[in-house]
Amino acid sequence: MWNALKVVFFRSDLPTNFRLDAAAYEQLINNLDRDLQYAIRVEGKMDLESVSNYEEVKSSILEKLVRLRDEPIREECPLIYHLDVAAMYPNIILTNRLQPPSIVTDEVCTACDFNRPGKTCLRKLEWVWRGEIFMAKRRSFLELPKMEQQTRLKERLKKYCQKAYKRVVDKPVT
Repeated sequence: MWNALKVVFFRSDLPTNFRLDAAAYEQLINNLDRDLQYAIRVEGKMDLESVSNYEEVKSSILEKLVRLRDEPIREECPLIYHLDVAAMYPNIILTNRLQPPSIVTDEVCTACDFNRPGKTCLRKLEWVWRGEIFMAKRRSFLELPKMEQQTRLKERLKKYCQKAYKRVVDKPVT
């Protein structure tokens, strides 16, 4: 249960406890040749023969994978920064009225992390621009007197707080 509640943000200056799945690393070790060749040919668009240090890189990766498999419980400062924004993503789309492209090329699809048999991510959708156009006023914000700038800024912040936080905070201005 604790893993489900754990924050998914790692910093390189804070030691973190990791419990790795040794079987997953064993599978990576078993498929290392296949995965490296795929990365070179498909993602890198290169011939395998053009890679001069293939065995050296392979042995370096293999050594690290074996060490991770053999010591699955570890405490170390991570080198990977990861912030899971999956739950935030739909809100960003709705808030900013963004519409991601739904049609990608075969090359992009092949290189995607989610490209697996039975994938359902390639839905052909028609996207419509839903932006709004506001005509510029005669006078810019910076041309207004300082007091009017502060008043408008305060009004705008108050409206934002009402929308974002569903409440209004009125604090005295000093």
